[in-house]
Amino acid sequence: MPSLSDPELLLEPARQDLAGGRPEAAEAKCLQVLGAHHHHPGALQVLGQALHSQGRHEEAVRVFNALTLQEPTVAGHWQNLATALRPTKRYSQAIAAFERALQLAPPSAVLLYNLGVLQMDRCDYRAAYLALRDAVGLAPADATTRWAFAQCCYDVVRLDEARAALKDWQRLDGLNVEISARIALLLVMLGAAREASPLIERLLANPPRSGRTALVLVSILERLQRLDEARAIAERVELNDRSHDDDPERLMLSGILADRAGQHEEAYRYLSLALQNHKEFARRHHVLFPFAKACDALGRYDEAYSAAEEAHSSRRAFLELAMGASSAEESPLLARTSNGCDPDDVSAW
Repeated sequence: MPSLSDPELLLEPARQDLAGGRPEAAEAKCLQVLGAHHHHPGALQVLGQALHSQGRHEEAVRVFNALTLQEPTVAGHWQNLATALRPTKRYSQAIAAFERALQLAPPSAVLLYNLGVLQMDRCDYRAAYLALRDAVGLAPADATTRWAFAQCCYDVVRLDEARAALKDWQRLDGLNVEISARIALLLVMLGAAREASPLIERLLANPPRSGRTALVLVSILERLQRLDEARAIAERVELNDRSHDDDPERLMLSGILADRAGQHEEAYRYLSLALQNHKEFARRHHVLFPFAKACDALGRYDEAYSAAEEAHSSRRAFLELAMGASSAEESPLLARTSNGCDPDDVSAW
């Protein structure tokens, strides 16, 4: 065992544990170092990253905040603090931490990526677009950065830019399982299922059994009408991972698959639960549209109409927040809906 008299001898294995996906082991080594060398900056940094990767975000925030107090002129500490604050939804504090990091050092691709996805969470897509565009400029071959920029473009209906960002995805660096699944889903949503096919088959060769990536794969297969495969993976996730049973995305996917199987009452139940757990109005349209469809299948027409109306309002609110202007002004596609329907056309439907 490395001697605690030289903390770096123990910190290097901790960093290797973290890089190898073993955050618990990295955490244990950091705590050993900190037991002998209180407030050691390197140990605190690795500890914060290990906590963050385990989803223990509040603990990570406390560690990174301590580092900013201990070494306030180190830009990386402020960047790590901002990144840890993002999943806690303390967006104003995260933005302030990113601003401090930018005052201390030139922007890196990693900082701009993290700033960009934070701005997407906040629905400030103008700021997100600029940050992610510059991140791609600094790291054009990074798969995660290119996916985030493409997703940003897709969300605000800049579809040609989204497609261009994913062009030649095969040459990108860092195509791990998670980012491969996200790129594949976005390609399918962009109508490029054939281009996504190698990624999808690679994922199916060793499908994830739990976690967000498994849900992304279920969504891909559902969109491609490969419903039996989608259900099999969804059932496996339900058996292997009960830690996120109330997750709106998981409930929504279960509802959509039930609806596709003609199990409309079950779909209604899942989607109702998803709506209960999805409070952010500007993003509720993702659940409201399939919920309206399930209501319609059950003959609950008033409820279906109400859900569809709310879904369109939610989508419009999202785009207006994202674009900072009227969605019809910003999007030629949505502008076509501004004139309503001709009564003569409606009567002929």
